[in-house]
Amino acid sequence: MTMNVSEEGLDRLQMVMNVDEFAPAKKAFGELIKGNELFVKNRGEYYSDVKNSSSEEASELYQFSKGLNPELAEIEHHQTPTKAVLACSDSRVTPGVIFSHVGFNMIFEVRNAGNIFTKEAEESMVVPASHDTPLMVICGHYKCGAMNACAAQRKTQQMNEAMPATVANLEAVAPKGITDADKIAEYNVANVVYRFANSANPVLKSVFTGKKMKIAAAMYDIDSGKVNFMDFALVKKMLLDNSHE
Repeated sequence: MTMNVSEEGLDRLQMVMNVDEFAPAKKAFGELIKGNELFVKNRGEYYSDVKNSSSEEASELYQFSKGLNPELAEIEHHQTPTKAVLACSDSRVTPGVIFSHVGFNMIFEVRNAGNIFTKEAEESMVVPASHDTPLMVICGHYKCGAMNACAAQRKTQQMNEAMPATVANLEAVAPKGITDADKIAEYNVANVVYRFANSANPVLKSVFTGKKMKIAAAMYDIDSGKVNFMDFALVKKMLLDNSHE
């Protein structure tokens, strides 16, 4: 089974991934990059109290996060997150932490095993889209258990009984010759950004067409703490690799 990718769909994806085209999305994207740089630099501090740490680096991290955090009274009746992230439910992959956005009203998080595209994930993203959130991030990660399950099923040809629905969803995201779990994770991100960009959901379709929300594709490295973003050219190549299998 391969993914159906059209020229029209790719054109739409390119438009939606052009973060620089929309100033609020560009600003939000820059904050994520800066936040992850601080996390990589200081991630050991997350196992202590960052706010009370005396180290200069932790103070820098805390001040960055504090600068993004609104007064609680401002968000008591309405949320205004500037980023929405679909991430894996893996306990080692927490968007607020890896992007140093530790606080309220910063990131609208949607999480499931394998950060896969599901109807529930699609409908959950309607919430930030309805609150004028300018940037959606699809964040996969290496050493993912769901990807390992898919890779194992491909190698053994034996159905995974623990998470059959998740693995079935992943079967279409990468060429069948791919049995490396980390590569499947990358292909999955490409698949998900394409499907969101071409969503038929009226709210998502409206914000994307109106260029009021952009999408970024990312992979998180658990070992280094680094989040690497995938550009449109790479995502397109992966989509075409799979669709032309």
